[in-house]
Amino acid sequence: MRRHILPIASAAGVFLLAAAPAWAQHDPSRWEDLFSDHPSEYRARASGTSYAEEDVKDQNVSFSLIEESFSASGLLWKDDHDDVRLSAGVRHENIRTDAILPDTGVPFPDELWNVNLGVTYRYLFESGQVLGGSASVGSASDQPFHSSQEIVESFMLFLKVPSGERDAWLFALAYSNNREYANSYPIPVVEYFYNPSREFHAMVGFPMEFLEWRPDPDLSFRLTYSLIHNIHALATYHVADPLRVYVGFDWNTEGYLLVDRPETDDRFFYDEKRAKGGARLELGEGFSIDLSGGYAFGRKYGESSHGLRSAFDRVDIGSGAYGLLSLEWRLGHARERSDGPSKPDK
Repeated sequence: MRRHILPIASAAGVFLLAAAPAWAQHDPSRWEDLFSDHPSEYRARASGTSYAEEDVKDQNVSFSLIEESFSASGLLWKDDHDDVRLSAGVRHENIRTDAILPDTGVPFPDELWNVNLGVTYRYLFESGQVLGGSASVGSASDQPFHSSQEIVESFMLFLKVPSGERDAWLFALAYSNNREYANSYPIPVVEYFYNPSREFHAMVGFPMEFLEWRPDPDLSFRLTYSLIHNIHALATYHVADPLRVYVGFDWNTEGYLLVDRPETDDRFFYDEKRAKGGARLELGEGFSIDLSGGYAFGRKYGESSHGLRSAFDRVDIGSGAYGLLSLEWRLGHARERSDGPSKPDK
């Protein structure tokens, strides 16, 4: 009898945020394509974020930002054991500022792009083990695909091994040339998923920690940490169908390969923290809408080959309000399969 680890399956892949390019950090749900026993056959998400105009520290100029993003994935082929899917994503940041990068004297980029195309393959064994891999290529830059020096590549090989009725081990090897740490080196991943009940899930290991707790059917708490500067905390309350409200905190770091960077190893980092609140409406037929806003602070840009600690061309942006609107659509499940009656959840 096969045991599906559904309560944590879609969250399992989030650990790869520590090993993935920056575009993936804005849409962690796409990792369900890798590890969920029943990922959506097709999924699309569009969002827009607007930041209030703020001052630039030590420069007598202002800074405003509007971000648009779109991502999608779809099942290309499947049989009883295999499935193959394609994914794509694009994010565009429209920046209005007269700021300069202070050490090199170069004007601040007017826009930043992150474009990606990837493919994922999985083989599901009768025992419940999942063996697979993914590869992606794209460009994260102020001028995407300008040359081979602005290309972002990533790959991963993974094996998920059930442990007992509910738990699982995850072993992986992940590579990216746009990562905050161990950049352009393959890193090993070892995680253990602890799933004692439907109300509590945890993941411990390297390079991420994850915790989810549901003290009440309508209330949930989630906390995620991944190396180095990625923290996500969320408290969600189910008011009534179709409405959920939430509050949370995010700390994100993104990386770009500017065309005119001094050295090819340098990357242009953006680091930001957010306190947020919002509401999500399930509209039916797989559609949902999410409206949120809050306070963005600790916003800073800088160039470095080793992360923000040793950055030059440092530009600090004033704290202020932001708003976000996103639309999501999901259709079907890639695999509807049963190997006998399932035991009730404890």
